[in-house]
Amino acid sequence: MHDLMKKQYTRREFVKVCGKGMFSAFFLGAAVRVGLPLSLAEEENVLVNSLVTGEKEMRCVFIKRRNIKKSDAFYLMNTDEQGFELFLIDGGIDSGRCYDELLSLRSEILEKAGLAGEAKNSRYKLEITLLVSHFHADHVKELVSLILPARQYFTVRAAYLPAATCLPMDGTYNNNNIGEFKFRAKMIYALQTYHKQAQIIEVPFGEKMDIETRLGHIRLYGANEDWGTPENLKRVSELYYPTEAQMYDEVSTAVLNSNSMWMRAEYGGNSILFTGDTMKKREDDHDEGLERMIAYYGEEVRSNIVKFPHHGQSRNPACPLVKEYLLSKEGENCCILTGNKGSLEAGTVLSAMNVPWKDIEKKNVVYSLRESGMTAIDV
Repeated sequence: MHDLMKKQYTRREFVKVCGKGMFSAFFLGAAVRVGLPLSLAEEENVLVNSLVTGEKEMRCVFIKRRNIKKSDAFYLMNTDEQGFELFLIDGGIDSGRCYDELLSLRSEILEKAGLAGEAKNSRYKLEITLLVSHFHADHVKELVSLILPARQYFTVRAAYLPAATCLPMDGTYNNNNIGEFKFRAKMIYALQTYHKQAQIIEVPFGEKMDIETRLGHIRLYGANEDWGTPENLKRVSELYYPTEAQMYDEVSTAVLNSNSMWMRAEYGGNSILFTGDTMKKREDDHDEGLERMIAYYGEEVRSNIVKFPHHGQSRNPACPLVKEYLLSKEGENCCILTGNKGSLEAGTVLSAMNVPWKDIEKKNVVYSLRESGMTAIDV
C-alpha cells in the first residue's frame, strides 16, 4: 500500500511532504471558496438519500463539460423503495460543473421531500461513495478543491482509489507533473480532514473488487499491472517518449493513464463501462495499456455503454478495440466522448465504423437502467 495510506497526517506533515505553497494554501483556499469554517462543529446529520424513494432504477449521468477542453465527472444514482445511493466517478477539472450538479441534486431532493427551506441547513447531507479512476487534474481536481471540503452539503461513505504506482517521486522525474504526488496526497488529506468516517480503499493491481449496492452490480477493475515499474518504464519510453527530456517531463502522464482503474455497473441486463484514460496511441503497436487490460479481463468487461478511453481525443487507434472487445454485441450500445476534440477525432472514426457515440459538450448524457431495459433520457 502507498506510504501516504499508512498514517493519519497533520496539515504540518502534509505541508512538509507536498510543499507549502502547493498544499497548505490550497486547502485553506478551498475551504474559503465553499464557505466552510475549519472549526465547524459536528451536528447530527440527516442523509437526504433516504428522504425520497422510487421505483428501482440505476441512473447514470455523464456531466457536461461545456467550454472545457476535457473533463471526466459522472455519477450513478441507484434508487429503490428505501431511498437512493450515489456513486461519484471522478469529479473533473475544477470548473464547478460537478459541484453544481451535486448541489442541484441535493436541493432537488430536499424540495421533493418538502424541505426546500432547508437547502442551507448543514444537517442535511448528500452521501457519496467516490470511485476514482486515476489522479490527473481533469479527473479529480474538483473533488479536492470543491466537493470534499464542502462538508456542510456532502458526506463521503467510502472512497475507492486505484493502487499507487511505484514510479519514483524523488526528482528522477518532474514531481510537479506527477499526479500521484499532488492529487493522491491532497485527496487523502481532504478525506481525513473533512470526512473522518470515510473508508479509504485501494484496489490492487490485477484484482477485481465488487461494491455492495442495493441494486444491480458494480465491479472495479484494478489496472492489470503498474506501468511505473522499471521494466514498464522502458516500454513507455519506447512507445511514447524516446528522449530523456520527454521522459523527465511527461512519463507520469502515460504511467497514471495506463494505471487507470476501470468501473463497470450493470442492472437489468444492461451495463456501463468507465475506462479512465487507459493508453492507446499507436496504430503500429499492439501492446499498450488498452490491449493489456482487454487481454487480462476478457469478455466480462464488455458493456452497452462505454466511456471512451482518454476522452476520445488523440486516441483514434483505440476505436477498433472499443468496437471489437468493449462494446456489447447485443442490444443498444454507444460510446461517450468527454473531450473537446472527441467528435472530430474518435467520433469521426467511430461514425465510419457505424458505432453510435455521444458528446457531453453541451448537455448531460443520461441513461436509465431498469429491469425492463435501458433508456436514454433527453435533458
